[in-house]
Amino acid sequence: VYSVAYNLPQREVYAVLAIFLDDADEDNGCMHFSLGHHLEGILPTNEYGVMLEETYKDYQWQAIACKAGDVVIFDSYL
Repeated sequence: VYSVAYNLPQREVYAVLAIFLDDADEDNGCMHFSLGHHLEGILPTNEYGVMLEETYKDYQWQAIACKAGDVVIFDSYL
């Protein structure tokens, strides 16, 4: 699963709700966020809406471990 700040003309911000059915950590695959980059606004994407590698290749990523039953809500800028 990936999330990007989509650059679509009809809207710029999406809310994402992740409900964890199982524990998720670095060993079994948790979400990763790059802190502070939400301030950059909409990131460049290819024709499929996927972020361009040159945009994020130097980001520092932080693992976000969650327990079963956790809910994480974030927008498309995170």
